Amino acid sequence: MKVKNLIFLSIIFTALAFTACGDSDDDKKPTPPVDTDEVFNNKWIYERMSEVYLWNDQLTSSPNYDKDPEAFFYGLLYKYAGKNTPADGDRFSWIEADESKQKATMGENDLGFEYIPAYITSDLTRIGFFVLYTKPNTDADGKLKRGHIIYKVNGEFITGTNFNTILNNKSSFTFSAIDMATSASSDITVSITPNYAENPVFISKVVYQSGGHKVGYLMYNQFKRGEGNGYEYDVALANALKGLKSQNITDLVLDLRYNPGGYVTSAVNLASALVPAGNESAIFAINEYNPTYQTSLIADHGAENILYDRFVSKVYKTNESIPKMNLGRVYIIATENSASASELIINGLKPYTTVKQIGTTTRGKDKGSITEESTDSRIKWKLQPLVVRIKNAQGEGNYINGISPDPALTIDEWDYTFGELGNPATEPLLAKAIEDITGTVPAGRIAQKSTLSFTPIKGVKISQKTGREQMIVDLEKFDAPK
Repeated sequence: MKVKNLIFLSIIFTALAFTACGDSDDDKKPTPPVDTDEVFNNKWIYERMSEVYLWNDQLTSSPNYDKDPEAFFYGLLYKYAGKNTPADGDRFSWIEADESKQKATMGENDLGFEYIPAYITSDLTRIGFFVLYTKPNTDADGKLKRGHIIYKVNGEFITGTNFNTILNNKSSFTFSAIDMATSASSDITVSITPNYAENPVFISKVVYQSGGHKVGYLMYNQFKRGEGNGYEYDVALANALKGLKSQNITDLVLDLRYNPGGYVTSAVNLASALVPAGNESAIFAINEYNPTYQTSLIADHGAENILYDRFVSKVYKTNESIPKMNLGRVYIIATENSASASELIINGLKPYTTVKQIGTTTRGKDKGSITEESTDSRIKWKLQPLVVRIKNAQGEGNYINGISPDPALTIDEWDYTFGELGNPATEPLLAKAIEDITGTVPAGRIAQKSTLSFTPIKGVKISQKTGREQMIVDLEKFDAPK
């Protein structure tokens, strides 16, 4: 104790001695300038991208920190040069304002329907919102329907300059809409549904039974876990699959046509139900990060956890069992609006079972991202950079230009009048799947060809989803109990 006291007192005396010496040379040095908010945020962005970004070796070595942070971030990205060039590049990393993390994760204000904008005039000046489906327990349910084309909002035509903003900051709308099937026009008033929580399991039922075939149908619209309340959406997915299995289905049609992706862990859950028996712990996906980040992750968590996602028997972070569907093949409906984790399901199952893809070429997101955010109050942004290439157990990936169905199973719903989802008599993509399963066209099929003229706006995503395709890697999984 005496020794410690002597050391402490000597520090005090030394400090007093320096104080008594008057002005020193250090006192005369100018105070270094404080970074502006833009520079401070951009330095953080560059530091995080330098560590985790998949193409960190392509980052500029002399960044201009004086830019607007959003422009700075997008200026760092490794550019995708297009379909006619070597298939690599970044189309999907994004940045957004930090306040978004204050939003409720389980419920948000919702229009009550999903739509895709498309041009409806030959001069490409007018746009229509094509209703894909309405959501249960919303004000839109029972008012709008699949196949409605909204062409006016509160009396204002939808155009190329207002279609991204015309639905913003309002609590109710009067839509002028035309029915694709009948060409009948009507005005429909719809109110926003506050704090809406959408179950991504949209339809789960048997849709066809004849000639020894019993076909189950599952429409799953987002790989969303529901972590705020015990991963209830992952559990709901497992229960939907259990319900179909209990009905002794012989075949399954998995509809991912409007599914932009989500959590890899949710994809693992789904794939684990569909993979044939005997592959319970086999590799579903192989992960490749940038070399320095991968080395760091392996040092912290081990190569097995970092490099591989394996099939599992229980829903992630729960004790809920995953049913084994015991199917000899799986049919997957996919379109240009199927991305990320949806494409991962298609690619990841191919080494183990026959995957029959119905529809059109998928979006082409073969890489995963993580969320980067800071607790520093000066950091006003959060990032979702691509950090990992994901391949299947055979090392196959690199589908940046999308995954295409066989020509015989290629069918575009935009050629038809948007028949009722889950009804093989009027919905042509489901009818095509059942035709391939059974060898015959479903009885009563009355899918109508569209007589209207319109042009989908390429690259525009489904409205109400995040607006961004996602294949989110959950780094917490490395520390989850085995």
